Amino acid sequence: MLAVIITLLIFVACAVATVIVGVRSKVTTLELAIGLAIVAIIVLLSSPCVFYATGRFAGGVMPQYSTGTRTGYITKVSRKGMFWQTNEAEMQVGVGQMAAVQVPFSFSIVNQDVLDDVSRYEGTDTRITVSYSQWLVQPLWRGRSGYEAVGVSEQN
Repeated sequence: MLAVIITLLIFVACAVATVIVGVRSKVTTLELAIGLAIVAIIVLLSSPCVFYATGRFAGGVMPQYSTGTRTGYITKVSRKGMFWQTNEAEMQVGVGQMAAVQVPFSFSIVNQDVLDDVSRYEGTDTRITVSYSQWLVQPLWRGRSGYEAVGVSEQN
């Protein structure tokens, strides 16, 4: 919602500036309409950037975009960031030879209990299942991967 408001404000400001410049320089109505159309096209093309940036800095967008589970072996747990320190982890998904060819599943950890569980399984040969919630746009202070771990369970 904030991204839509910011985009509309940018459009209105650009449109008003175009009209003021057009009136002061005595352009024709056609030239003014072309100027407004160009402003509208620029604002529409920049809308995804405004939407993404606003989502990253203003609390995220759709924290329940997707939910699911992944099963594998924890290979990395780290704390990253210059301004916002976040807990990030990687899991090697798959079984046997298939695990070697798959890209690791990266996820962020916000809950301290989940972080403790994931850290306990790092580097072991214990398969675990991570339950996650995927953000459409994840806020900066909650992680970088777009996936947030919400639970961990050991597989037998």
